[in-house]
Amino acid sequence: MVQWPDKSFVAVALDNTVWLCPSVSYWFGCSQLPNSGRLKSIDLMSDKNTLIGVGLDNQLYTRSGLLGNWALVPNSGSVVDITVLSNGVLLGTGPDKQLYSKQTINDPWVFQGSCCVSRTAGLRDGSILGIGDDKAIYKMANLGAPWTYVPNSAAVISVTPVADMVQVPVLLGMSRDGTIYGKRAASLSEPWTQLPSGIKAIDIIETSYVYFVILGTDYNMYGCNSLLTSATCSQVKNSGGVKSISYIDSGKTIIGVGLDNQLYTRSGNVQEDSYWSLVPNSGTVVDVTVLGSNIIVGTAPDGNLYTKKDLNSPWVFSPGGCCVTRTTGNGYYGLYGIGTDGAVYAKDTLESNWVLVPNSEYVISVAGSLLY
Repeated sequence: MVQWPDKSFVAVALDNTVWLCPSVSYWFGCSQLPNSGRLKSIDLMSDKNTLIGVGLDNQLYTRSGLLGNWALVPNSGSVVDITVLSNGVLLGTGPDKQLYSKQTINDPWVFQGSCCVSRTAGLRDGSILGIGDDKAIYKMANLGAPWTYVPNSAAVISVTPVADMVQVPVLLGMSRDGTIYGKRAASLSEPWTQLPSGIKAIDIIETSYVYFVILGTDYNMYGCNSLLTSATCSQVKNSGGVKSISYIDSGKTIIGVGLDNQLYTRSGNVQEDSYWSLVPNSGTVVDVTVLGSNIIVGTAPDGNLYTKKDLNSPWVFSPGGCCVTRTTGNGYYGLYGIGTDGAVYAKDTLESNWVLVPNSEYVISVAGSLLY
C-alpha cells in the first residue's frame, strides 16, 4: 500500500488486484483501479505521479497516474517487493530476503545484503523499515546500517508510512445498552454502522483531534485515544456522578449535568487531578451542549431547550426547541437532537425547525465527532 498525494491510498488486495481507497478510515470503501493488473508490491516514484509495482513474475512495472497502463521495466527482476526511498533510490527485496538497490529504474540491481526481510518501507528521514521472519518490524537508519528491532511491533506482514490522514465528520448515536453507532455527516441518510470497539457510552466529547472523553453507562468518564478499540481507554479519576457532558473549548473546560440536574465543571485535561465543581443556580436540565459559538444549551426535563451565554448567565427559554431528550452541536450554531421517538432531528440554528434525519431511529444519545 502507498499513499497518494491527495491523502488517498493505492492498495494491493489479497488477490493481488490494485484498489484506490479515499482513506484507510473505517468510513470509506475502496474501488478497483481500471487496468488494475495483479501485483504483489507497490510504491510511488519521486515524481509523485508514477506508480511502480512488482508483478507476479517478480519483474518491475510502472504506470502513469491512477488511470494509466502497466508497462514492463526490462531486466528488472527478480524481486518480491519494491520501495522508493526518500532520495529516489529504488530498493528491492529479493526472493532470498536480501536487499538490492538501483539509482534509476534502468540501472542494474546492486546487492546490498541486509538479510532477512520480506518487505520494506522508506521513511522521509531516510530510514528504512523491514518485516522480519518473525513478522515484527525492524529499522535501519540508512541503507547499509544494521537492522534494529522495533519493540511491540509484531505481528504484521507489511508496513506503510503515512504523511497525513483524512478526518471525517461523523454523527455518533448511542443505543439503550450504550452501543456506539456512526454515520458520516455527509451521508446522514445512510443507516447506522456499529463501531467495533465494544465501548459502552451515553455521551461522547472530543477534546482534541485524537482524544475522546466517553461518559460510560456507569456515569463515569473514560479517556480514549480511539473509538474503534476499548484498549486505549482508561477511567478518569473523580469523574463519576454525571449523565451528560460537553466541552467549552474557549476555557478548556468539561461541563456536565449531575444526577441532581445541576451543572458542574472540571478541567478539560482529564490527566490532571480535578473534581466536579457545582455551577450555582444552574438547574434544572437533563442534558447540556456547548455550541461552536460557545452558547450553552440545556435540555429541560419537559424536552424544551434553554440557553445561557456563559456559565454565570441565567437560562433563557429557546422557542421552537421542543421536544428532545438530548442534543449535540451541529456546526457552529446548529443542533442535533433526540426526539421522543428515538430518532435524530437536526436544526441549522437555534431558531430553525427540527428536521428528521432519515434512518436515525433507536438511539438515546447523539454526538458529533471528527474521526480518522
